[in-house]
Amino acid sequence: SFRMVRTTGGRVAILIGLIWGAHHGFAQWVTQTITLNPGWNAVYLEVQPANDDCDALFSGIPVESVWAWNRRSSSVQFIQDPNQLVIGQPDWLTYLPADDPARATRNLFALKGARPYLIKLRAGSSATTWTVTGQPLTRHFDWLPDSLNFAGFAVGTVSAPTFQDFFSASTALAGQPIYRLSPTGQWSLVSTPAVTTFRSGEAFWIYCKGASTFSGPVQVTLEQGDGLVYGRKLTEQTLRIKNNSASLRTLTLQLLASQPPPDTNSPLLAGPVPLSYYQSDAAAGQFTWINFPNQLQKSLQPAEEWVLQLEVNRLQMAAFTPPTNNPGVLYQSILQVSDDKGARAVVAVTAQGLTDYSPTAAGGHLA
Repeated sequence: SFRMVRTTGGRVAILIGLIWGAHHGFAQWVTQTITLNPGWNAVYLEVQPANDDCDALFSGIPVESVWAWNRRSSSVQFIQDPNQLVIGQPDWLTYLPADDPARATRNLFALKGARPYLIKLRAGSSATTWTVTGQPLTRHFDWLPDSLNFAGFAVGTVSAPTFQDFFSASTALAGQPIYRLSPTGQWSLVSTPAVTTFRSGEAFWIYCKGASTFSGPVQVTLEQGDGLVYGRKLTEQTLRIKNNSASLRTLTLQLLASQPPPDTNSPLLAGPVPLSYYQSDAAAGQFTWINFPNQLQKSLQPAEEWVLQLEVNRLQMAAFTPPTNNPGVLYQSILQVSDDKGARAVVAVTAQGLTDYSPTAAGGHLA
């Protein structure tokens, strides 16, 4: 077994925790797909589920238990073997399915996006595909200093960065110990971070030496709120994208289609949000709005920032005729920001059109 080691003088050999500030956008939808294997799985949930109820989320999934880190200010225990976790301990919230004899002791009822989880599948089960449809999130990190933190990040599903490259620009995280869950269900040290890559949807432990607010090599700052929400009257917003890495990066912006809403209470998807970006070339005397292309790229030096003015083109919105009874109508898109090393961030985009589609169904709402 592996035990927590506490020492005096403010030093703790192994701690865990992370404050996650995660705020969802409004009614634009993506689906995250995660493979769950028999036994323990360390999962990073990128999206805020449309239905966050644990019973609904794990319906048809052979789940034995689900564990969410319950961040507290005091020093807590890191357990190398997840099988030693005890239901009811204050450092973890636990979900148990309906057929578990101890279900009454559960204290985890809903999942939040942009958070890591431990999910245990029943013995004898097969690998299972878990799909979660929800809203993309922007995240703000506040790491627990001088401690291991339970963490996860959005990365590419085809090409992902190495641990060393991803954290290279952070003085608090670069070169610090990282632990990932092995196939045997034990936490094991990543011995070669220079060549070991992230896995999409995976959570892990990483030590943070001192204070940090590092949120990844791609840092996105929005003008207001947690998405590009234009509403009915707003026409322009500013998006700031910073190369938060230690090397030259090529940043790519893609405006992607939103999936249809997964329930009948969310605003209907009327179509994508047509955007333009402002191009300013003082030398050539050119100042103009350009329709957003299939992808927009720019190379940035370390710490360099790309400032984009984005305008919604309501006259270009597709015509839409909603049913008589509806929960409201929104034009919805997804803006993906990625670098050439596999790091990424996702921004929700919504706008109302020139036509006023007021909600006519009970409980309908517009963002």
